Amino acid sequence: NSGNNNLILSNNVICSGSLTMTSGNIITGSNILKLTPTTVASLIYTSGTIIGKFNRGIASTGADYLFPIGTSSYYAPATFNFTTISALNITAAFIASPPGIINPPYTDGNLLNNTFQEGYWHFTSSLAPLNTYTLTLTGNGFTSYVIDADTRITGRNNSSTNWQAFGSHGTVTNQT
Repeated sequence: NSGNNNLILSNNVICSGSLTMTSGNIITGSNILKLTPTTVASLIYTSGTIIGKFNRGIASTGADYLFPIGTSSYYAPATFNFTTISALNITAAFIASPPGIINPPYTDGNLLNNTFQEGYWHFTSSLAPLNTYTLTLTGNGFTSYVIDADTRITGRNNSSTNWQAFGSHGTVTNQT
């Protein structure tokens, strides 16, 4: 798609080569955009946002796998970098609605009892998450609370309504 126009998918789309994003958004609706090559270089990203579900294959350690997801108003990318891995596929989406409350609140040294109301990231994996990885999230447009050193990434498994602390938390820089 040329220019700053949006590309709207009417079906699931499988990209078996390189996906180049230079401008405009890709709106998947209820469909999935799937990038099958497992190399980081299979996504060539300059600009734009995938609004909806984006699936990509991952097979390398020590490489930043970008998921350029978000909304029509805000780019909210996620990046995975695996220390150990078995080849897998991850589907990512940014859901622009409140994630709900933390019930019950949990603590990882700090009591966590609020969630950002602007939205949340949703990930599914083709394998159980037994791999070691770093996850970097950017909350552009998040204003319900200040993103600061006390901000934490929380999560919950599909089978649970309880929020949990997964892994250890790193540093906060601006909205990331």
